[in-house]
Amino acid sequence: GGFIGAELAQMMARMGVAVTMVCRSRLLPQVEPEVSEALASAFRSEGIQLFCGVAYEACREDAKGVTLGVREGNALVELQAERLLCATGRRPNVEDLGLVEAGIAQDARGAIIVDERMRTTKAAIYAAGDVTNRDQFVYMAAYGAKLAARNALGGDSERYDNCAMPWVASLMPRSR
Repeated sequence: GGFIGAELAQMMARMGVAVTMVCRSRLLPQVEPEVSEALASAFRSEGIQLFCGVAYEACREDAKGVTLGVREGNALVELQAERLLCATGRRPNVEDLGLVEAGIAQDARGAIIVDERMRTTKAAIYAAGDVTNRDQFVYMAAYGAKLAARNALGGDSERYDNCAMPWVASLMPRSR
């Protein structure tokens, strides 16, 4: 029910694919409930079927496709589809970087902790992109990389600032 899953669901539906979106919480759980409700309404008007607030029970594949079993309240519901796309979020790909050996701190997700100058907890080592504990958007990763490079090479004076970062949930109807 996050940004990427919602974006992919709407894109596929607008390309003519019958889409059922399943999520453990509500759509876009990071935003205000009113935004989530408006997006759910927009999705339903576009024919996207929603199962929100469910628990996953089982998943199996056979010659006909995929069956996903979810628990909705006390009822077990089996959803059948030709294909299953899992948009489960990101995890930093840092396993082979030797962070522990280098003394570089990570957060609970495994992301490299950086300060506002993109410095890690180890002197003179900077990090940028999806491996950091900063915003997980491609344009912000590029911004962080630019700051890290500039700070590492000359002055350490530029600070990460996301106060003007856009967060957009498109509720625009499809054009006819």
